[in-house]
Amino acid sequence: MIKRLIKVPLKIFSVWGSTQIAALILGALFFMVIGCGGSEFEKSIKLSDETMAGLQTSTTGGTFVTHGGTPVVPEGFQYIGPYTSGADAGSFPSHVWNGERPTKFNESPLMAQYVAAGKLPPLEERLPVPEDVFVERPMEEIGIYGGTYRTASGYLAAIQVQADTWCQKPDTDGLTMVPWICKSIDQSEDGKKYTYTLRKGHKWSDGEPLNTESVRFAWEELNFNEEYVPFINTRYRDPVTNNKLRIDIIDDVTWTFTFDTAVYDFNETRSADADCIDFCMWTNVKYTSRYHPKYSEKKWLDQQLKNGNFNDWTELMRRQQDVRRIVDYPWIGAYKVCEASERRRTICRNPYFHAVDPAGNQLPYTDSWTDVFFESREVAMFRSMAGESDMSSAGTTLMELPLYKANMEKGDYSILGWPQLDGTAPISFNQTFNDDPEIGELVRTKDFRVALSLAINREELLNGFFYRDRNDKKWSAFS
Repeated sequence: MIKRLIKVPLKIFSVWGSTQIAALILGALFFMVIGCGGSEFEKSIKLSDETMAGLQTSTTGGTFVTHGGTPVVPEGFQYIGPYTSGADAGSFPSHVWNGERPTKFNESPLMAQYVAAGKLPPLEERLPVPEDVFVERPMEEIGIYGGTYRTASGYLAAIQVQADTWCQKPDTDGLTMVPWICKSIDQSEDGKKYTYTLRKGHKWSDGEPLNTESVRFAWEELNFNEEYVPFINTRYRDPVTNNKLRIDIIDDVTWTFTFDTAVYDFNETRSADADCIDFCMWTNVKYTSRYHPKYSEKKWLDQQLKNGNFNDWTELMRRQQDVRRIVDYPWIGAYKVCEASERRRTICRNPYFHAVDPAGNQLPYTDSWTDVFFESREVAMFRSMAGESDMSSAGTTLMELPLYKANMEKGDYSILGWPQLDGTAPISFNQTFNDDPEIGELVRTKDFRVALSLAINREELLNGFFYRDRNDKKWSAFS
């Protein structure tokens, strides 16, 4: 039986700069969720008949169900995930599989139906070449295909959260960067040049190739187009000369970024992704070029501007780059948007997704993910407890924990604590405070701060405010 989960965040938010300790502690117990407001173009869009028919084969009655109930694994293949085999829950096993790579690949029953009906090419034509397929390491076990995952949200951005399109992304430790959409990234010894390589045969969700033309178009026609992006992020400028980085296309899968001087930390973050509302690493050229005046037929483009009441092509382009609201927007993450309305979004599996598990099963396991907008915390809470959400995480607060615990048996759900590397909430003094000069002088006095730290009853706070034992730690090794 698959139980629904309520994930209680142990990291709430960082609290800065108040001298009122009680207010700091109380404030640190809440998690802030900021919702994105609707707009005039956010009309209800129904699922296509084809998509709806596919989803109906994998879900029933709004509950989480599976195809067959048995993982798809090759004969003789055995897989035991790190957590199943006894790895410490506080450890960070890599999600990159370093064992024997699969040589044969499997797909979900839903995708197999589309292939049989002639609506999709075979799986081997949808994946990158075998040696470039990304092999994901499940933390517990090989999953089961099928089902729709249901969540409630205040911002309806599941496509960006659950289907990221970064060139590289953090591993489970939050620090190590792992090539994701990119196959590899190499840095020159002098720190001036970065060489990127894509996965051969990688495709967008519409089957179009992801190649260096996708990269060139994003940078030359959007990122460095002053009409579209008037101000270039300093990250993409040389810190000494202030010149923008230079992009050079080497071949279909390789390109370089070059700076005038050494920029050794350029590769330490995820960089841009496929969301071209602002800076993006790549874009689907077939789709995006339709809304660019350099590539589009003027009469058609003018009509689009008129129909949407846009002032110029940049407004139209940004509207058409809002992946959250565009059904079938070409994407390279695990899912693509297949339903978009004002209060509900559904993302469906990407048939061309580049990742598989160690058994060769194309990911993701679930066929779709439905995110429903909630009007208030109370609504979200009762949706979770009533079985209308399969998981709640970012929207939960510790103040709600007693209510969740009291209804666990009736609601048939589990509660998991989710540890954070950087703790729950740092508390510090605002040493610029001077509204009251006497208090200001005290908070700038080290002995006073040490005395106050010693006076705080940590056990009482941990057991009272956090409902169960926690470890209090210094902010750094030097504090």
